[in-house]
Amino acid sequence: MKCKNRLTREKIVSVAFKEWEKTHFASTSLADLARSLGVSKTALYRHFRNKDSILKKMRETCFSEVSRIQDEFLKKSDSSDLITAVHRFYEIYIPFFLKHPAYFHFIIHLMIREIQNGNAEPDFFLRESAHFSSKMSSAGIEKDLQKIFVRFIFSVGSFWLFQSLLIKKSWSEPEIKKETKKCTELVTFGIWNSGKQHVPDTQKITEECALSESDIEKPERIFSAIAEVVAEVGLQNATTDKIAKKIGITKSSLYFYFENKDEMLGEMIRRKQQRFLDLFKEREDRYDTLEEKLFCYMATISSFFLNNPTILTVFNWTWLQGIEVKANPPDPAYIEELFSFLHKGFKNGTIKELLTIRETVILISRLAIQEINACMKKHDTKEDINSRIQTMFLLFLRGLDYLVKKRSAA
Repeated sequence: MKCKNRLTREKIVSVAFKEWEKTHFASTSLADLARSLGVSKTALYRHFRNKDSILKKMRETCFSEVSRIQDEFLKKSDSSDLITAVHRFYEIYIPFFLKHPAYFHFIIHLMIREIQNGNAEPDFFLRESAHFSSKMSSAGIEKDLQKIFVRFIFSVGSFWLFQSLLIKKSWSEPEIKKETKKCTELVTFGIWNSGKQHVPDTQKITEECALSESDIEKPERIFSAIAEVVAEVGLQNATTDKIAKKIGITKSSLYFYFENKDEMLGEMIRRKQQRFLDLFKEREDRYDTLEEKLFCYMATISSFFLNNPTILTVFNWTWLQGIEVKANPPDPAYIEELFSFLHKGFKNGTIKELLTIRETVILISRLAIQEINACMKKHDTKEDINSRIQTMFLLFLRGLDYLVKKRSAA
């Protein structure tokens, strides 16, 4: 008689997705997987040669499912225009990944690894990118803008999934439809209500918000060590042991002043975060309109990371290592005062209520950091990066529909 709980390759892969998703695949411990299956590590080796073999099978399983919805998307949007294709994209992909969060986090993990291995534009969604680019060409959008537009489509969608999955793991069909509609609305028409936009002079604000040498603090010793080790061995292999060795101390000595690496990085990141917010506050007071203040935030955070590449490296490293940085947040009263302009915007109807204040700030930050990461890998100049960030802001402000129509009319 066959045992009900017989170990199979399929069962190992299924449980691996559930177990390793807990750390968003930053930790892929065979010991944890074996424990979750109720077997020994030796039992796993009867089915897979090593961990890489398991990950390879997981990738095949994941992309087999993704390929299915890719075919569905391409078929349903084949004869449609760009905006309709974007709608179809979200209508198919958001429900799929909300129902299969492990696949979403697995793909994001693979994409991060690709980016940090030097591939600035991972081709996991190459078919979709080519599909969108073809429709953008038909709409008269230049090739140098097409990649920015495609990144905007993908970034907002992945942001929406991240935020949704942080709230809860299980979603009902009506809830999924509601979230999909909100995401589509933001990408198509932007966050601003029709007729109430005051498009700021983004180039002028970029110049005014640029950080000076006096604004740049010298990186902490540990931050510098992380950046140096990452440069030598890559993000994936930059362990705390190697970082301690770079500093010239033992790992136990590194933890002498901190309970663990989460606390250590959390304190340093909290200080950097506070420094950035203070710099933003100094600049934000110069502007009157909500639109100017919001772009001031995006321009300041862009300049902050462009002038502090070590900090950007540390942020990327913590994300890839799955480190939950428990930084004490800045004073809530200070934050409320700093972003009071967003609260007023929601209240007077200037901004659509598609995002919370926190989500608005996070998305603006991610759009800026994403462009910096993508462009720095290609060694673009600061001027090129700033130009792309300005375009990304206009997409966030007014959506694809406005810019597509503007390009078509030109």
